[in-house]
Amino acid sequence: MILTKVCGDTLAGSISSDRDLWAKEVLHQFAGKWGCHSLHRRAEILDYIRSCEGVRIGLSAQDLVSACRSLRNRGKLDHYGVSAEMLLLICIAQLERSVNFFESMISSTSYLSLVLVAGRADGKK
Repeated sequence: MILTKVCGDTLAGSISSDRDLWAKEVLHQFAGKWGCHSLHRRAEILDYIRSCEGVRIGLSAQDLVSACRSLRNRGKLDHYGVSAEMLLLICIAQLERSVNFFESMISSTSYLSLVLVAGRADGKK
């Protein structure tokens, strides 16, 4: 493995087969790519998100219908055979229930983490 300055300036650019030096280098490369060194920032974000858990977000019926109408390619079917146009029709037919559903869904981190987007989310933002 070609070493960088992580292992010291004297070893930078050299090739090593020393397992201890590899471990340092791999950890540095992995942390740089996946952000392992910024765990404290991730924890701060999660703490903030959890503090808002269950707080209802005010959503008006007009906001919901406008959001559904503003989507492009509303008629295109997703992986499950559902289109944004169908969601719009359901929202219009059952407006109060739809608003309550989306308000509770938006305010629940645990519920949103269960939502799986399979395939393209074309037209759904």
